[in-house]
Amino acid sequence: MARPRAALLIFVLIMSLPVFPQKNSTPEKEIKTSQYVSSERLLQRSYLLSKELPSEERVWLLTELIMPSAKWHPSLMRPWTEEVFRLALQLSPGYDRVVTQKNAATAMGWIDIQRALQMLNQCEAPSPTDSDAEDVRDVAARTIFTRYWQTDGMSGLAKIQRTADHLGDTGEYPFGAMVPVIQGVSAKDPAKSSALISEAVTFYQRGTKFEMTNYAFVDFLKKVKPLMPLSARRQPLEALVKALTSDSGEKNDRQWTIRVYTDKGVAEFRNQNVALLFDILPMIREVDPDWAQRLIEQHADLSQGDAARGKILDEEKVVVYKNPDNSPSAAELASAEQWGLETSRLSQIQQTAAKDPNQALTLAMSIADPARHAMGMAYAAAGFGDRPDQALQMLSQSQQSLAAMKKSGEKLDTYVAIAESATSLHDLALARDAVEKGLDLGEQAYEESRKEHLEWHGYEWDGQDAMQKLTEIGTRLDPTHVIGRVQAIRDHTLQGYMLVSAARALDEDKVGGWSSAFKGL
Repeated sequence: MARPRAALLIFVLIMSLPVFPQKNSTPEKEIKTSQYVSSERLLQRSYLLSKELPSEERVWLLTELIMPSAKWHPSLMRPWTEEVFRLALQLSPGYDRVVTQKNAATAMGWIDIQRALQMLNQCEAPSPTDSDAEDVRDVAARTIFTRYWQTDGMSGLAKIQRTADHLGDTGEYPFGAMVPVIQGVSAKDPAKSSALISEAVTFYQRGTKFEMTNYAFVDFLKKVKPLMPLSARRQPLEALVKALTSDSGEKNDRQWTIRVYTDKGVAEFRNQNVALLFDILPMIREVDPDWAQRLIEQHADLSQGDAARGKILDEEKVVVYKNPDNSPSAAELASAEQWGLETSRLSQIQQTAAKDPNQALTLAMSIADPARHAMGMAYAAAGFGDRPDQALQMLSQSQQSLAAMKKSGEKLDTYVAIAESATSLHDLALARDAVEKGLDLGEQAYEESRKEHLEWHGYEWDGQDAMQKLTEIGTRLDPTHVIGRVQAIRDHTLQGYMLVSAARALDEDKVGGWSSAFKGL
């Protein structure tokens, strides 16, 4: 039995902005890592539990296990990483198989860079369909190419280039992965770096069916632009303009909303191609101001956007996918769009809280959805370390909102926000309370979900990410207690995932933007 098909699917594109650590980090004397619990033992326990699972479920648990633990436990992870790469062939051909292979290759990048490059070349080529936004092999290439360059330098460039060409010939050229390589080559051989840039442009000019290629190429140009003379920039920009204007970028099964906030105003676009044209206008002006002006005159949306021309402060991007078999109403589309935009603001709040708490609070206050408003207030509170009474009031407001929430996933996400900010503010009692209540709720909600949807896999549960975050936060606060709780979880699938999260918390590196509260511990 398949999942019921909803009328709408919302996809929130969050800007890749740097994550700023919170103003305050918890003193080392207040949070101590257990000397008696080994992260390796937790990972080994998770691996043993994986053997009880069906192959597809096992693949995803093992993938979670090897990434990023390969960085800290290379000897332990090597055979498991090879196993994941082999198990990928048991999955049906398509996206899941390619993703699993690239995940294994990425993990191997921390263990054996030569083998990692070999695995990347062996990954199956994706089939670019309407549902494929990008060639996911580029994600693995970003890690592997950088580490290969750091290890072998110019002597390894030929192999990197052959792999990049292979990815471009069989799917999408890895524009993002080649940026640090090109930058490194430029310092040693500027002529060679120019040739690499030209090769990337040639691959782009071939065209692609991947939805995110234009975004990838725009980002590529921005980063390599300082290495290019002004005269060399026109060709790639002309290729971009041609691609963005020859196709409307609109599709019947989706609706885009892009808002660009600048220091002079707000530009809003309903077409992703026009939004990208707006994004590259500054580069076009540098090459040919008259060309930029002609584009503005030819595209009405660019005119309104140009009125807001200025330093870009932030962006919101949301695409609502419409089910053609269950057409949504205009009101449903508007509601879905608003939900997506407000969800994207949660990330903005986390990124803004430390450097501009008042702006973070303003963003939180702009969120109408009660659950997301509560999360936003909790995340914004982290920035008010110098005003503890206000911070506590904001966290209390989030706590009070929990009672009215009907969805367990929303409650779990709110507990994560409270626990993370409370830790940053040194309120360890509140943080522990949020973790404890969140773990109680999560285990119960997971069991109920599995009973209701027997056909679902554990990783499909919508509370999975929140439970993993709570486990990591809790392990840093009280490792012995939280790991004991995890080991007592009845469902071995859930326990396997949470053991991996606990192990990560015990390792010295910190994982993901949401763990920024623990930077400096």
